[in-house]
Amino acid sequence: LRVLLSGVFLYAIGMMGTTGSLHDGHLSLVRQAKAENDVTVMFWTGNTHVDWAAGSRPAYTPDMAQDHARAEANGLDIYFVLSGQDLFPEPSSTFISLPSFAEGAGGLEDPKHLMVVATMVTTFLNITGPCRAYFGEKDWQQLAMLQKLARDLHLPSEVRGCPTMRESDGVAISSRNQKLTPEHRAAAPMVYRALQATAEAVAQGQDDAEALAALFADNIEAPGSVHYARIVDAATLAAIAKVDRPARMLVSVSFGDIRLVDNIGLSPPSA
Repeated sequence: LRVLLSGVFLYAIGMMGTTGSLHDGHLSLVRQAKAENDVTVMFWTGNTHVDWAAGSRPAYTPDMAQDHARAEANGLDIYFVLSGQDLFPEPSSTFISLPSFAEGAGGLEDPKHLMVVATMVTTFLNITGPCRAYFGEKDWQQLAMLQKLARDLHLPSEVRGCPTMRESDGVAISSRNQKLTPEHRAAAPMVYRALQATAEAVAQGQDDAEALAALFADNIEAPGSVHYARIVDAATLAAIAKVDRPARMLVSVSFGDIRLVDNIGLSPPSA
């Protein structure tokens, strides 16, 4: 996606958005964008808050200068910091929602939050112009939603998913897992082990979604508590009764007050 303006080639642009507190999951997006584009730009919204956008303020206090240094060291070219007033000088009357992705599977992430994500990302894409936009597979529901958004609206941008970055014990790298107590952090690897056990069962021929969700839950022990475990079509997020196509198990497990989200691809033998 090289931008052509007045007959002069400009640059292929790789874009990322973040609310701050960068970890290696974020930085992996920077590295992939750098490898595939001429210019990388990050929309940093750690100090952005607008009253109408519930959840737009992160639950942590990001360090803008530290995030900038880490991103720059991994190849970032442009660090774009906007305040809520810059983005929305007056309350927005325009919102973007994808009900089948935010609500269709039922019991997943907050639909209101996903509406804010869709609206914000569309705003960033409009500011950036034609680009490749990078998002992690850890938040699969969000990624699939944004890919469908780009297709539906014929945006001149491509939404690309990047593999989930994990600690050596399998825990998905996230801002949330950094808040786990030592006891809960020691127990957290059970989530990925349970996902792997489910994927192995599918590979061996088990295709009943309800039984597979129960298998996942059976592998989660105290202090973990299953918030949800859903098997959905990988592309549409529609709930499925049998894994007879490429599917995704989306899960959320709580450890005390901290809720971790994760997912894994499910491929039946016939695939």
